[in-house]
Amino acid sequence: MGMVLMRFGFAATTFSVALVCASCGSPAAPARAPETSNEEVSPPPSNVASDAPRKSAGEAAPEPTSTPLPNQCSNENAAGICSPPSGFAKDVCGGFAKPDIALVLFAKGSPWTRAYMRLNVDAWYTGSRSARVGLKTNEEVVVLHHPNPQGGIIVNGGGAPFDVIRLDGNCATLSSEEVTLKRPASPRHPVVPWRQLDPRTREALLADSAIAEASSSFDEGCADPTPPACAKAGVKLNAVILDFMARGGRIPLRLSRR
Repeated sequence: MGMVLMRFGFAATTFSVALVCASCGSPAAPARAPETSNEEVSPPPSNVASDAPRKSAGEAAPEPTSTPLPNQCSNENAAGICSPPSGFAKDVCGGFAKPDIALVLFAKGSPWTRAYMRLNVDAWYTGSRSARVGLKTNEEVVVLHHPNPQGGIIVNGGGAPFDVIRLDGNCATLSSEEVTLKRPASPRHPVVPWRQLDPRTREALLADSAIAEASSSFDEGCADPTPPACAKAGVKLNAVILDFMARGGRIPLRLSRR
C-alpha cells in the first residue's frame, strides 16, 4: 500500500512539472492594439477649433459630470465687476463655442456684468486655442473674468484684459480700450446658431409659441439654399429668442464637465 502511494505521489509531481514547463514554453500572445473608430461625427463650425481627442472603437464615452452653473460673483475680479470664478472661463471658452451656456449667462436677471464694444474688433480667447471672431461696435458681451491690475488699483476699468463671451457662445479676450460698461441705446448681438444648440435647449425654447413659429419659418426658409430667405428667417428667429430672454424666459441647463 505504501509503495502505491509513493508511486502515485511521484506521478502527480511529474505531471505538475510537465504542466509548468509546457506553460513556460508557450509565449503569451501579444495584446492587440485598440482599433480606431471610423464613426462619423458632425464637424464643428469651420471657425471653431477642437482639441477633443479621438476615442478607440469599443471605448465607452465617459459620463459627463453635471455641476450647477455659478450664480454668485467671484471675489477674483476687479471691484464693480460681477463675474464667475476664473476657472469657469477656461472651462467654457476652451474648444467649441457653447451657445447653450451663453444663453443662460445672458438671461434676464443674471448677475453677470455686461460690457459693450467701443469699436469693431477681431479677437480670440487667449486662455486656450480659440476661434478668431469679429465683434461689432455696440455689441453686448458678458464679462467672464476681469482681474484687478497689479497693485489692486483700477481706474475706469483699465489695465487688465476682459475675458468675455458672445451670445453665439464664442469667447474673446479684449483690452480695456475696446470695451465700455456703459450700455448703448440699442445693443447688438450675433445670431444664435439655432442648429448647433443642444436638443434640450431647443425644446425649452420651442415651448414659447413665438419661437416655435419663427423656428418653423427658419426651417422652411433654409431648406432652399437661397441665402436671402435663410438669412431673413435667421434674423427673425434671433429676434424672438432675444425677446423671450428679455421677458425673463429661462433655459434649464447645467454645465457638463468631462
